[in-house]
Amino acid sequence: DWDEERRRLLASTLLQEYIAEQLSEERVIMLGDLNDQIQEPETTNVFMPFLSRPQEYAFTTMPIALNPTPNTVSYPSYNSILDHILISDELFTDFAATGNLCRVIRVENHVGGLSQYYSTISDHRPVGLRIQAY
Repeated sequence: DWDEERRRLLASTLLQEYIAEQLSEERVIMLGDLNDQIQEPETTNVFMPFLSRPQEYAFTTMPIALNPTPNTVSYPSYNSILDHILISDELFTDFAATGNLCRVIRVENHVGGLSQYYSTISDHRPVGLRIQAY
């Protein structure tokens, strides 16, 4: 009845409710190591409180999650993306504008390789978002 996935589902539910109740007209960006995959089936997806409302929320990391490669994922050890960026509908138009993007930043290319990065910084790569809000 209680496990990490249940805890993450509850956290998603509470976060979605908070955004809807307290920030309903605000431009919201929620990001971080959410420690789960967004492309899982509905029955096991801890992000359904957001994914079930596509008119209100979008994961800018979804294209990466649907097409993972060793060079595009935030968690290379498992060829997956567990670090996500979610935006509210107030940012949809801004994000869709030309030149805006979301991608994993391959920091290891600047610190001596992936093993050096793992041993000194993190086992996750950062995810970046470029968006110009008007």
